[in-house]
Amino acid sequence: MAAEESNDESRTSNPFHLIDFIPKFTGDDVTYSSTKWAQDLEDNSEIFGWSPQQKLIVARRCLSGTAELWLKTEKAFRTYEELKTALQKEFPEVINSKQMHEMMSTRKKQPNETYYQYMLVMKELGKRAKFPDYVSIQYIIDGIQDYESNKLLFYGVTTYPVLKEKLALYESFKQKSKTNFTKQLSDNRCDKLTKPKIHKEAEETVIRCYKCGEKGHTSNVCSKGVKCFKCNEYGHIASACSTTTVPEKSSRIPGISNHRRSMMVKSSTTEGPVNEQTNKLSERVSMNRTNY
Repeated sequence: MAAEESNDESRTSNPFHLIDFIPKFTGDDVTYSSTKWAQDLEDNSEIFGWSPQQKLIVARRCLSGTAELWLKTEKAFRTYEELKTALQKEFPEVINSKQMHEMMSTRKKQPNETYYQYMLVMKELGKRAKFPDYVSIQYIIDGIQDYESNKLLFYGVTTYPVLKEKLALYESFKQKSKTNFTKQLSDNRCDKLTKPKIHKEAEETVIRCYKCGEKGHTSNVCSKGVKCFKCNEYGHIASACSTTTVPEKSSRIPGISNHRRSMMVKSSTTEGPVNEQTNKLSERVSMNRTNY
């Protein structure tokens, strides 16, 4: 136990174990100024009790990218204050309040981040720009891409603790809505796949008699006998029919389309090759019925 406490004390007293946890300064990120980086470094130095010499060493090692290249071209700085002054002169704070407002207004929640992560990113930007909390929170709410009616939950939120609770409720609501929508979509797809199948099976089970033309029984058990589809009378077929006129509403002849049936009706009142062709067609259909 004493050994573990000794190791913890050595880690806190030795700043080089904490360099990986201190933010790097590159000089390329306009939202992270040299002044803000220096303030973060000084806060860590005060917490862990670093000496001025240790603070200078940590500051040099925390420079990367463009800032690290700049440091290599400069003379060796003997104190942290000299390094800080030169760094702020070389990398001044070029972004203004207007640019920060534009940056936060265009920042939207990304699909690969949670709502809490999104809030923390925007909160950091607001702190760097020194915006009041309620201003940053409004930008956070505006960056959530959803209908305004769904964001009424955030109405009147001005503090981050309350916003955190509201975001947790909103995320739970969106997850449930997504689950219900996926389930409903799946049910609709199943209905579309099963309904045509049921309809097709119903059509296949329809039974029709090819003697009398009615549904519900087959020709081998038909008790009505052969029906003439020219005069709608029983006992003979159309080829042997002596009727010269055709009823206006005749029964449907199975196997003959509406166009052919209309041709038969039209030709029955006339003489010539067309009437002979129709009689042959009617005779052929009737012979098929008698075979059943």
